[in-house]
Amino acid sequence: VSVATGLNIFEAMMGRSGVQGFLAGLNADRDQRLASGVSATYLPAVSMPGGRGVMAFPEANDFYLDAKATYAPTYENRLTVESVECIVADHSSDAIGSISPTPLLMIHGAQDVIPLAAVRAVFDQAGQPKRLMVLDCLHTDLYVREPWVTQSADAAIAWFGDTLKPA
Repeated sequence: VSVATGLNIFEAMMGRSGVQGFLAGLNADRDQRLASGVSATYLPAVSMPGGRGVMAFPEANDFYLDAKATYAPTYENRLTVESVECIVADHSSDAIGSISPTPLLMIHGAQDVIPLAAVRAVFDQAGQPKRLMVLDCLHTDLYVREPWVTQSADAAIAWFGDTLKPA
């Protein structure tokens, strides 16, 4: 079960030249870390658009900073550059056709920052059994906001009950 499906859409968001520049910056940071012996450098995880955050859009910024102010007071708004390298390198969705016949339920928000068309393209490559459930919400709504948390949890419970029955 995938809730608020994450996909590598850096090129779609930044364009090829934007990604190439971003990768050049990541490579320069890695070279500097290796040369200096510094174990890690950090970027802000979230920011508003135009900021340096890896997730520089209002929904992520508001969600994570609200979480810090309420139920996650030890949250630090930072990611290592090495973690960002791993995120950019992740193309695990390319292997989705190989998981069949493992049952797949993807639950995604219609207003998610990850475009529904990108999720649907990955979903279409998966074999059966599969189901795509689209709720009219944002990415982070599926984490903490009702009725979406309950709707997605209920769908996941039903999916597991239907597909993981003993032979």
